[in-house]
Amino acid sequence: MLRTTRWVAAIIILYSFPGYAEETFDTHFMIGGMRGEKVSEYHLDNKQPLPGNYELDVYVNHQWRGKQDIMIPESPTKPCLPEELFTKLGVKTDKINTEDNCISLDEAVHGG
Repeated sequence: MLRTTRWVAAIIILYSFPGYAEETFDTHFMIGGMRGEKVSEYHLDNKQPLPGNYELDVYVNHQWRGKQDIMIPESPTKPCLPEELFTKLGVKTDKINTEDNCISLDEAVHGG
């Protein structure tokens, strides 16, 4: 009985400690551009997209206005869109800072 109690105590002690593991991301399942690339340097969060080219479906007041290609730079302070897109969609850009031809959604649209 004492021997069984020791084994049970040892098992409980071993399984009571949390396991630590490093997270990895395997790119071998990906098709195209990022396959086999090292993506560990990208910090993924909900507020910042990964750098690259993206195709957006543009909706204004719940009406589809078409597709637009945008490019997110390697180290953006905020994701931004070209001024021409806002002008084409009827957004007034005269009171927005457009010196680098890149407007953030927060500047152009309240709650963007």
